[in-house]
Amino acid sequence: MLERLYGEIPTKYFEAYISLAVDGVARVWITKRKNDRAFVEVKCGEENFQEAVEHLNKDGVSFGTRIGKYLTFNLNVQQLKDSAKTHEWLASRLSPQNLKSKASSQSAGA
Repeated sequence: MLERLYGEIPTKYFEAYISLAVDGVARVWITKRKNDRAFVEVKCGEENFQEAVEHLNKDGVSFGTRIGKYLTFNLNVQQLKDSAKTHEWLASRLSPQNLKSKASSQSAGA
């Protein structure tokens, strides 16, 4: 999903987690949990934080927060699929100025 929105996404593999960078900044961290679950932490930034919280609440997506700029999710693949549109919306807010499909999405809305 991130590659479709932003192009190449550098991925770093650590012992306990994976980090994904958007526009040269680590913005998503994924940690494997028990029972085929994953803990996903997303740095959406302070400027987009409140909008993201409101959108997630409106869509009924379960999430947590950390220090006013990180959103956290503890989910399995099915939950991610069930809320795919919401997570895609969130992904588009990670670095909106660098969206690869910005021009095409603006012309589609016109």
